[in-house]
Amino acid sequence: MCKDYKNYLIKEIKKYKKEEIKFGKTLKFHMGRMGISKEEIKKEIFDFRKYLFGIKQEISGEIRYNLYIFRKKRRWERYVITFRKNKIRIITSIPIGNRTIKKVKKNYLKKFKKNLCVDLE
Repeated sequence: MCKDYKNYLIKEIKKYKKEEIKFGKTLKFHMGRMGISKEEIKKEIFDFRKYLFGIKQEISGEIRYNLYIFRKKRRWERYVITFRKNKIRIITSIPIGNRTIKKVKKNYLKKFKKNLCVDLE
């Protein structure tokens, strides 16, 4: 069964400041893909009320977290982040559309529904 790492991520991210965020890909990539500015991305990472859930994954010895953030009813965002030394590193950012939201709701939200602080309906 999948474990929700939302509370762990909130606790870890609170240790950092907005200035301590690094981006794995170019800012142009993130800003173009998400349609928001660098400051808005940082603001979303530190807005814990919008967190839906987090999933831990280990890729080639590195622990990464998929952080799902609620933006609008039909628009979510997924940030793949990792913690390195004294920085939060955003590896990639992915906008999630309606079709993928339905799949995520079906597969994950049944397990995490009691912990959500955002009304999805």
